[in-house]
Amino acid sequence: MKQLLQHSGIDFSRLPQSVILESGNEQSRLRAAELLAAAAQCTQADAPCLECAVCRKVLARNHPDVKIISPLKDRTTVSVAQAREVRSDAYIKAHEGRSKVYLFDQAQALTPEAQNAMLKVIEEPPSGSLFVFCLPAAGALLETIRSRSNTVALPAEEEQKSKGVREKLEDAVTLLSDAVIARDEADMMAALIPLEKDRQRMLDAMELIGLVLRDAVALRDGQPLLSGMPQAAQRLGSALQKDVLIRLLCCISPLRDYLELNGKPSLATAKLAGDFMTILYN
Repeated sequence: MKQLLQHSGIDFSRLPQSVILESGNEQSRLRAAELLAAAAQCTQADAPCLECAVCRKVLARNHPDVKIISPLKDRTTVSVAQAREVRSDAYIKAHEGRSKVYLFDQAQALTPEAQNAMLKVIEEPPSGSLFVFCLPAAGALLETIRSRSNTVALPAEEEQKSKGVREKLEDAVTLLSDAVIARDEADMMAALIPLEKDRQRMLDAMELIGLVLRDAVALRDGQPLLSGMPQAAQRLGSALQKDVLIRLLCCISPLRDYLELNGKPSLATAKLAGDFMTILYN
């Protein structure tokens, strides 16, 4: 999430004073907002470090200078009175942090009147203040608020799930690659065991393993890479001879066929590790 915000133009060393976080889901928006709050309070050089006592306090939601503003109990909107309270509080010196931070976790619930009440403090924010508005679509806010804020669009929920699956596959293949280089059969199996509960994930992993091995060979021949994992391919290509890489690659297709015919993923894992060890030691 930190990298995503940076790629969206957020400079953690010079935070804007008003940020709109749209799209994603409620959890991802609040997570991003809390990272911004941590960055506003963290005193480390790489803020937010997410490890210091200040960051941990923010993420635990017990920092006195970071406030989450939501509709009051039995209400569906954030009232004018709440907005005025935030506006007044923003001019009061922080209790212990570097900034006063206000996270509107359901900013779509701000009534137009509440937004208008906030406008002056958004136009002329007190030094060290940060206002973060989290909502599904920025269009629910008045143009006067949007024009004075930096807007960050988070990935859609399905895109986040897809990225999460890809990251797990890459983690597994990275561990497997390292185990191959180390000639450690147990670690080869350990890399794939977390994927065994989902046959499709195992099939996807086999495909990615094959692509990385193919790329390790392609690097030697100056061919373009296909796996999206150049570092893993580079490590394998540097550690193993070309003929060994090709023999390892030849193991993948039969295992994919086995899984597609409802073969047990656990047996595919054991077969891959055993075949790889045989090749590595012959």
